Amino acid sequence: MGNNHSEHSGGPFRSRMRTLSALRKRASQPSTLDTTDGLSNLNQIDLAADLFKVAEKWVQLTSNLANSENVENAPNVDSTTFSEGRGISRDAFENYFHDAAPFLGLLLFQHFQHSSKPSELHNNPNMLTQKAFVRNVMEILSLTSPHEQIHYYFRVFSRGIGTLHEEDMLLLLTVSVKVACAATGLSRLISDADQQVFHALVRSLDVDPESGVDAMQFGEWVEQNGVHLLNCLHHFVVQSLISCSGVSSQERKPDTHLEDDFLPLLDQDNEIQLQLSSIALLWVLSCSLPRLYIKRSHVASTCRGFSSHHSTGTLSSLSRRESNQSTMHTSPSVPTINPHQFIQQLVEAANLTTWTLLYNSDKHGLSFNRFLHHTLHYNGPTVSIYRLESGSSYCIAVDTEWRESQHRWGGSDCVIYQLQPQFKRLERGANLVYLNEHARGAYRGIEIGGDPKRPILKVESNMHTAVNEGLQDKLVCLEVWGCAGSAPKLAQLEQIRWENRQAEKMQKITRPQRWQDSTDRYLLDLVKNNTRYHDS
Repeated sequence: MGNNHSEHSGGPFRSRMRTLSALRKRASQPSTLDTTDGLSNLNQIDLAADLFKVAEKWVQLTSNLANSENVENAPNVDSTTFSEGRGISRDAFENYFHDAAPFLGLLLFQHFQHSSKPSELHNNPNMLTQKAFVRNVMEILSLTSPHEQIHYYFRVFSRGIGTLHEEDMLLLLTVSVKVACAATGLSRLISDADQQVFHALVRSLDVDPESGVDAMQFGEWVEQNGVHLLNCLHHFVVQSLISCSGVSSQERKPDTHLEDDFLPLLDQDNEIQLQLSSIALLWVLSCSLPRLYIKRSHVASTCRGFSSHHSTGTLSSLSRRESNQSTMHTSPSVPTINPHQFIQQLVEAANLTTWTLLYNSDKHGLSFNRFLHHTLHYNGPTVSIYRLESGSSYCIAVDTEWRESQHRWGGSDCVIYQLQPQFKRLERGANLVYLNEHARGAYRGIEIGGDPKRPILKVESNMHTAVNEGLQDKLVCLEVWGCAGSAPKLAQLEQIRWENRQAEKMQKITRPQRWQDSTDRYLLDLVKNNTRYHDS
């Protein structure tokens, strides 16, 4: 969702990765919370003490909001919130998460309150005690499996019920995309195309209008379709909670060149409307495709390496090491990296490649010749999107170079998705693609699917007639993206230029200087002589 990459050598990056690994490993150890004596010692390191220092930063953020000059005019800040003792305010949560994911801060704050013990509750319902904050953060840090993460965020977005209805599921999807957009450095509204992607996901989940969908159903759907929609959201929540610097979102310096580790970069033509112009579609694909297309394996291996070698370091000690390498003026005991900066460094470590537009039928023309010209000789994985007149659309991820053959081809990482009207993974494995233009006696066109007798999609060489799961249809738009960066694209262009030069050489005919010595004169004489022989 492996390629080898050179390991990132930045000191701050290593320190933060060690911090996160240590926190998660220690939080996953069996432990109990004593409401009278505080938190017990965990695995030789007092994780609670470290998290209480993080909580102090959140208290500082609450105080800064209360004392800001514009607090009376700020619509989201209630000055009465801070009047009843020290704690962490609801407005601090909303302020800190607002820029990246509106509503996420409020939902987390409400869940923290509902999950707290009575003795941990604050007198003010708009405030959260530090002990309640530490307990809830420890729970989040202990979520090591996708199954645990799904159950947790279902409780958050269902406000403790554990079952999501359609509007709740749409909110979860919207927040997840907003997080990805913010980390990538994009500031944009959810478009109609994005809404269509969300509704395709909801239809695929078969959300019951009355009972909704529970975490177990969602987990089965995730496993069946291989789509991990909550990974980025969970990573963002963890980083935001433990990285608070006590500075409000308005006072923090804006991040530049933000790239989320789930979204590839698109080398696109802004003059035409592309299928992947939908950020939601790009997000869903990047959460679903094998690692070959996204190249995330280095990040995962880096996390595992840091976890195994540095899982016993304390948050305080690691933060002190980091402070010696950073020019930021912060407390040496608490990490203060902005979550977006952390994600940016993950992207740099992973060396994510760019998706390059190879072919778009609206731009290059809907013809078999144009498709072959722009797609063949690209030596790398590709992602193709087929949109049909019936409203159905498909995504075909091919892990090898496109080629003509009378037989099916493709490696084990080939995947076929239906995008509309429902999102679902149809097939994954080898020999899913067929492409033929010249071979006589064989079908001329494109076939997608492992069964030659019943392919999922067939497109004839005229690039108009299509068969969609056995039903007649028409191809409206075809788009192909190269997923191996710019180098294969440059090699493809060079190959095309070489073939053009060879074709020009073959077209050149050296004509003789004298008519008497030409081949045409010789053939004409043979015809004349043959005619005279028959006349005689």
